[in-house]
Amino acid sequence: MTNKEKYKKAFDVLAASEKISLEVDQMKNKKQKSNYKRSIAAAIAVLVLVTAAGSGVYAAARHCGL
Repeated sequence: MTNKEKYKKAFDVLAASEKISLEVDQMKNKKQKSNYKRSIAAAIAVLVLVTAAGSGVYAAARHCGL
């Protein structure tokens, strides 16, 4: 029997308590919310940069008489 099998046999019967399981679920939800907020912030930043770049190109073209 390998070490992996021995550990699996020894710890297979253990289970986390309800309190620990609830804490793990809460941490997962918190992380998902934070990832969502970060994605929204990144999308807004990209939108601002694209708009600013477009405005700059338009202003330069108008200034040069194009």
